[in-house]
Amino acid sequence: MVASNGLESRADFTLQNGKYTIKEELGRGRFAITYLAQDKNGKDLVIKTLDEDKLHQQLTQAERDSLKTKFVNEGRRMERCKHPHVVPLLDTFMEGQLFCLAMEYIHGDTLESIVRVRKFLPEQEALGYIRQIGEALIEVHRQGLLHRDVKPENIIVRAGQQFVQPSSLQSGLRNGSSIPRRQRNEKFTLSPLKVAIVAVTLAALAGVVVGWQYPFLSSRPQVPPTEPNFSVNLNSEVEVDYSKLQNVLAQGKWKEADDETADVILKVGGREKEGWLDTASIKKLSCTDLRTIDNLWVKHSESRFGLSVQQRIWERVGGTPDDYRAYERFGDRVKWRVNSKWLGQNNSTFTTKAPEGHLPAKTLYNGGYMRKELPGFFSRVETCKV
Repeated sequence: MVASNGLESRADFTLQNGKYTIKEELGRGRFAITYLAQDKNGKDLVIKTLDEDKLHQQLTQAERDSLKTKFVNEGRRMERCKHPHVVPLLDTFMEGQLFCLAMEYIHGDTLESIVRVRKFLPEQEALGYIRQIGEALIEVHRQGLLHRDVKPENIIVRAGQQFVQPSSLQSGLRNGSSIPRRQRNEKFTLSPLKVAIVAVTLAALAGVVVGWQYPFLSSRPQVPPTEPNFSVNLNSEVEVDYSKLQNVLAQGKWKEADDETADVILKVGGREKEGWLDTASIKKLSCTDLRTIDNLWVKHSESRFGLSVQQRIWERVGGTPDDYRAYERFGDRVKWRVNSKWLGQNNSTFTTKAPEGHLPAKTLYNGGYMRKELPGFFSRVETCKV
């Protein structure tokens, strides 16, 4: 069964006679829909197809036919695009009347969100990302695809590595232009136009990651940053001492840091005696203290762990208060839930190899008692602009 506007988006809907199982809808572009899916081995992947409803609402028949042809042809060209910094295309197939692309699901965070949290990156780290992106763009052009939508929101840094994946090759399918066939068969060289596109794109990205400016969104402040300062002020509105948390995080003692985080948040919420946070106490949590806690985690984990990291993941899985599936998706993503079973803190992974957002865990999830308070907690984190 195929829905009129795309693939059936309900969880556990199967494609290709059970080869793939749709888990959730990830997002929609101008004319495309992406889904999180799993193969028969339980491996996550992304499936992308066109949004038939939007095609019919916004395009003529001739335009629809042209876009579908480009989607198919450029998808097939992507199959030849083998590069360590380009999201691998795993499969192409027809599901009913829809042409689908199956791509590797990259576990990680966007370059934009990393820079937003850290404000700027050290020069060597930034240059490493720019080099990888440049290499990927050259390979994309080599295969006859011109990418017009390279921006930090569309670049994923693989979790646990300083390793980028220009994920918006997917959007390039709808925005890109193809190199003529005769040119693709000749010895590959970058035309002056493509050299200019690569150069300007990389220069703009470089400005973003080192904190000069953000040219991709006009609402971002276009001013130079102050002198880099990686220290975290241990501010508290309720006289909580964060020196112990700072010390154990600096030493990479993640279990001790998780325990200490639970303790200090209970102090901030005035719930030490009860040992857990309720809705009323969550709404009163000090924004200053939440920022201090988050800044310490983000700094010492290099943006891998922290309250703001978890809040973004909650948003990405479509977290809503009354949707139990959202709790499950969040638990699956941060690995508080494995093989459909919720775990406790004793089963947490206290190393930097843990999934993004896995820590801190004890405050929000210790055997499940905080699960129903997650929406309120993340709402408070968002309100405080942590």
